[in-house]
Amino acid sequence: MVPPAECVLGPGTYAIDFVATGARATHTLNVGTKPITDKFEFGFVDAGEGKMLQVAGQKLKRASLEVGLRTVTVVDDSGSHQVQVRVKAGTSVVAN
Repeated sequence: MVPPAECVLGPGTYAIDFVATGARATHTLNVGTKPITDKFEFGFVDAGEGKMLQVAGQKLKRASLEVGLRTVTVVDDSGSHQVQVRVKAGTSVVAN
């Protein structure tokens, strides 16, 4: 399906995957008798000057991550360390 997409499901528990170039997320939905809506939202994390982000085994200058509090690995000349960032929809945050 091409986003935005609508999908009708019967009652039950479902794992919904969103996969696109540079972005991936999974939501677990518990569907009952009332309609529900779920939304995947993404923002960007940029590596600080002279740094890279380590994401899924790749070193990147910019990563697309799902909205919320995220922990990213920052790599520079002195090694690597983890940093928490708050990702907001459609915007960029810098990880140092």
